[in-house]
Amino acid sequence: MSIKAQPGPTRKTMGQVVACLRCCRGRTDQKHPAVPADWLKAEWRRRELPEKVHLTLSGCLGPCDATNVVLVMSGG
Repeated sequence: MSIKAQPGPTRKTMGQVVACLRCCRGRTDQKHPAVPADWLKAEWRRRELPEKVHLTLSGCLGPCDATNVVLVMSGG
């Protein structure tokens, strides 16, 4: 007998913003500007964006010669 997990509630968002944070981005020791991650998360919450647009602070998004890459995806 197997137990199947019931799907939980899903939130519908307008899209997602993925900001590159770890790897070369934000590395001031490599002459990249710092990524204001704490400020970004605080502003996201203050503006009540988590229910509308999902924020992800991610690893490398490439290209590595660019600085502080951000990917914006619409929910369609």
